[in-house]
Amino acid sequence: MLLSSCSRRLLPLESVRDSIVERKVIEKVRDTAVIFYPDSSLIEALLECDSLRRVQIKQITKISSGKNLLPPTISIKDNIISARAHTDYRVLYFQLKDRYEHLLVKKQETIIRVKEVNVLTWYQKTLIYLGKLSVIILIIFIIRKIK
Repeated sequence: MLLSSCSRRLLPLESVRDSIVERKVIEKVRDTAVIFYPDSSLIEALLECDSLRRVQIKQITKISSGKNLLPPTISIKDNIISARAHTDYRVLYFQLKDRYEHLLVKKQETIIRVKEVNVLTWYQKTLIYLGKLSVIILIIFIIRKIK
């Protein structure tokens, strides 16, 4: 009991840093259609009749193909010319997935500062030193009396 005295106390130094990362992946599925529009191609030719009165192709003057279509095929049969080149519009249906990534970062920072508690004044410090000095003098006095 004599050795204990009032002393200043410090609160513990504590620092807490938290960061929470929340990651959300959002997927949306949607239907879509791609339309291929009609297309055309062209062929121009000079025709002539021979001595047997049959039609023949003398010269092809112009030929062109479309975006999705080859040049037409031509056939002559019994003096009838046929050219075939045709396409309809086509629709292609499929699903698209849109993926969004959402990152949410939450930071929590707690800093506890050191604060002194029970700070002694100069008067209290002087009394403590005088008390220690009087205890030492008392012990010396008791030892001399015993001898």
